[in-house]
Amino acid sequence: MMHFLAATYPEDTRVRFPLNSGAGDAWVSVEGCPAVGIEVTGALARSSVEVAKNMVENGAVGGFIALQDNAPQAAFDAARRRGRVIHSAAGVNKALDTAISRQLKAKDDAKYEGYILIISCNLMSSPRRSESDWRNALGNEASSLPFSQVYLVERSSGSLIIRLK
Repeated sequence: MMHFLAATYPEDTRVRFPLNSGAGDAWVSVEGCPAVGIEVTGALARSSVEVAKNMVENGAVGGFIALQDNAPQAAFDAARRRGRVIHSAAGVNKALDTAISRQLKAKDDAKYEGYILIISCNLMSSPRRSESDWRNALGNEASSLPFSQVYLVERSSGSLIIRLK
């Protein structure tokens, strides 16, 4: 959220985090404009947690686990035990597209009409994929959602922000 706001809004922007279970993880206000709701979710979030656990336990490890968030813990344990593996670019793209698509479907709800959706994901796992490649793969799905805007934000640094809608 911090990276997205810094890159997209003026520095005098106000952000309110309601810290409840209602729609909208944050409300962004720019002077003279109505507040806009922002919903944030993660794609392959559990995979990133498992990579971090593995780093704590083993030092240098593979940085990508191509398992969806709903995979059983036993599958993540097996992936951590197997050590470092090389994934094809097509395999990484498929895993990322599937994870992002799952989050888009999960957020397809009229209560988000006019909100902004931010999907935090490991875009750098697919470094040769251009912004237009991302939009071609996921833009149609994003455009059908009630959100006014949909973004992918690089999880680690926020340096890469891709607008899908």
